[in-house]
Order: sequence, then structure tokens, then C-alpha cells
Amino acid sequence: MDEINKFLNFINENLDDERISVYKEMKYGYRHYHITVLIKHEINSAINKSMYNSYNQLSITLDNRNKCIVVSSSENEETITIENEETLNKWSDIFEEYLSKNLEDNVKNMIHNVMSKMSDKDLYREYQMKKIFKK
Repeated sequence: MDEINKFLNFINENLDDERISVYKEMKYGYRHYHITVLIKHEINSAINKSMYNSYNQLSITLDNRNKCIVVSSSENEETITIENEETLNKWSDIFEEYLSKNLEDNVKNMIHNVMSKMSDKDLYREYQMKKIFKK
């Protein structure tokens, strides 16, 4: 369990990196935390002598229902399941604290990002005005 602890600690220290995402999902009354690391590869094309980007991801799921940690790679479609309740509980608590701390800002950003991209912005302007005048 030493390697998964080291890697999750590294992820926790680098949560500001745009290639790393963490979110929580509730399934059947249990918390599931999904940690994803997006890995970009530049590939040289032999056909048209150009370069393009390819993306792989490393995913870690903290599954509190089945009491396991699932590590998977999109590169070779490999999955490893770790059954260690102590490690699972430790990292579930750490990521719960991180997500709870940022919950208000995350909700505000999600609303803003979606509503600001509407083609008809009347609904978003009305929402913003109500926020301003209700303070």
C-alpha cells in the first residue's frame, strides 16, 4: 500500500494542476471519490508528417461501498483493485475535506460557467440581478 499512498499524497499536493480532477459521487448511499490524471502525449504521424496530441488517463476510484480502491489506466486498459480499508478510509476523509472546503466556490463556478454560455442571457442576467439586490 506504500505506492498508492505515495501517489495519492502526490495528487493531494498537486490538486491545483489542471490535469488532475477530483469529484465525489454518491451511489447506493456510499461515497465514491474519483481522481483522474489526464496525460497528454505528442505523437508524430508518419503518414502526413505532422504532430497531434493523444490523451490517456490514470483513474483512481475510492469505492466505499465495496471497500476498495480501483486504479485503472486508459493506455493499456489495465485495472488493479486494492482491498485495504485503512487506506481507503484515510484517503476518503482527505478528499472529502478537500471537496467540502471548496463546495461553495465549485457550485458558484459551475452555475457561472454554464449560465454565461447561454445564447440568450436574459435568465442569467436576471439571476445575477436577484443576487445583487437580495444581499
